[in-house]
Amino acid sequence: MELVLNECIQNCETCALKCVVEKLDCVDCCLLCESICKSLKTAVILNSKKTIVNSLKKTCIISLKDCIHHCSAHNNSHCKKCAQSCSKLLNKLSA
Repeated sequence: MELVLNECIQNCETCALKCVVEKLDCVDCCLLCESICKSLKTAVILNSKKTIVNSLKKTCIISLKDCIHHCSAHNNSHCKKCAQSCSKLLNKLSA
């Protein structure tokens, strides 16, 4: 799961930075998704309590869905890539 998390974190960060320049509306959701994914990754790496990891997974799922919704509305490569990596992580977390 760590590889999928890393990919999503990187793509959300890249998307947010490029969307700031393009003045697109997905900046906030990308930054939030990146932050939540980083928190989940940290909790997993630290082998945190199951309740903490499960809460972060639920929060991450909500954030991923929001990011997918916003980024899939844009027709540029970084938003498409972000939405794809978010979808990939969403599938992994929902399984």
